[in-house]
Amino acid sequence: MRHPASAALATEGTATLEQVLALARGSEGEDADGERAEFIRLVESARLIGLAQAGEEER
Repeated sequence: MRHPASAALATEGTATLEQVLALARGSEGEDADGERAEFIRLVESARLIGLAQAGEEER
């Protein structure tokens, strides 16, 4: 699984949330426990929060 490492890269500022999402969505293999899907939902939520905050700063 590559997504936990991708999350670490994003928090260090070396990867964007869009890159993390692309890696997670492109991960191969079964997601029997739904952990990948949950990870994707969390990253999408973080991305949307960031976009909302950026929009508020522009006002």
